[in-house]
Amino acid sequence: MQANATSSSPVGFFDSGRGGLCILEAFRKLAPREPTVYIADSANCPYGNKSAGEILALSRANARRLLENFGCKMIVVACNTATAAAIDSLRREFPDTPFIGIEPAVKPAAMRSRSGIVGVLATAGTFSGRLYNETKAKFARDTTVIATVADEFVTLVEEGRTDGPEVEEAVRRRLAPLLDAGADNIVLGCTHFPHLRKVMERICAGKAEIVDPAQAVARQAVRVLAKHSLGAKRADRTPLDLRLNTRRTPDAAAPARSVLVTGGVRRIGRAIADRLAAANWRVLRASHRDDPLADITCDLASDGAADALFAAATALLGSPPAAIVNNAAVYPGEEDEAWRVNAAVPIRLTEAMAESSQGGAVVNILDAAVASGRAETRAEFKAYERAKQALHRATLEDAARFSGRLHVYGVAPGPVLAPEAVHEKARLSPGQTRRTPADVADTVLRMLESRPASGAIEIV
Repeated sequence: MQANATSSSPVGFFDSGRGGLCILEAFRKLAPREPTVYIADSANCPYGNKSAGEILALSRANARRLLENFGCKMIVVACNTATAAAIDSLRREFPDTPFIGIEPAVKPAAMRSRSGIVGVLATAGTFSGRLYNETKAKFARDTTVIATVADEFVTLVEEGRTDGPEVEEAVRRRLAPLLDAGADNIVLGCTHFPHLRKVMERICAGKAEIVDPAQAVARQAVRVLAKHSLGAKRADRTPLDLRLNTRRTPDAAAPARSVLVTGGVRRIGRAIADRLAAANWRVLRASHRDDPLADITCDLASDGAADALFAAATALLGSPPAAIVNNAAVYPGEEDEAWRVNAAVPIRLTEAMAESSQGGAVVNILDAAVASGRAETRAEFKAYERAKQALHRATLEDAARFSGRLHVYGVAPGPVLAPEAVHEKARLSPGQTRRTPADVADTVLRMLESRPASGAIEIV
């Protein structure tokens, strides 16, 4: 394994996009204590129409990210095409790291088939690979295997289109010839394809069994961890589940105006991210939920979230971000969750910026009520209030502690969105006017671009 990897290090996964999430999810069910990092290389999706050399180069880049940025103890190549083109080379190049690959499940399909006819749906790159052809020759000599290229399925899944009339028609075009030929087992030879399984089963109507290798790959990954004594020993908190979406390749000019916005897909965070993007900042949006806008998905209450999030931003940009906006927050919730999300993670991200950059900036989104000394009256919001008080103090302390290296600011919104359950105590801003998320976003942009004295806190 990697020299710096331990049993507590994460297991890495990569695919050309969202497809390999089916393998990740199967693995997390079997090994719920294991921390994981998943790279969806959407900037280069699909892999199926690329040359073997291109796929190998992309696979190497993904493996290096997982090893160098996250210290992964094992890597699952959650992509049939990448497995076919690259896994042998990856094992030679990184001999201390176990690699798990995936190939179309021709063997079990051939063994189950009663008609002696099996259909395989995959990309052209998979069908030209050594693993597929060796498996077919060895285990399906007495079976008629009908190979069908279905690259368009990858596009449908990446676009989030997994059902509906147009999707059903596209799937039917590929399945109908296989069913007409008598195939009673249809192998899903691309990790994107299980996302269309419900449509496929509806079209097959019991005439053929859909064979998905995700469970088998997950079981093999667990076996390999045990073989190398790499299984996680314990999980005191929620294990890390970090997901990166490349979206676009690193831009050499981006780090000078790059920013990570936590909680950047909804409400105030989305307004901030949109405003910075409009001002030509390279914006990475982090979210705790799987969202089409998110570049990084991570529960900030999970173990090691802050360092993993910073590593993810660095991996996507090619260097540390120039700025971070700590916007993510939880309101009602457990004491530990509120502390970690609202205070501990922003504080650690500030330290990571100070350790990694010279002249960067951090903007902490605080709270106008806390900044004005008003106390929360309801018990369920006390944990939130205490965490925001700590972050407010840390903003001032870190501005002094990292003086000359890092600009640290605070923006303290009042009830900008005013959900009744959260901000009953303050209907208006301190200036007695209703503010909007856009006002907060404009303040953040002004601070990042004008760079007032470090430690400045502005109530909005």
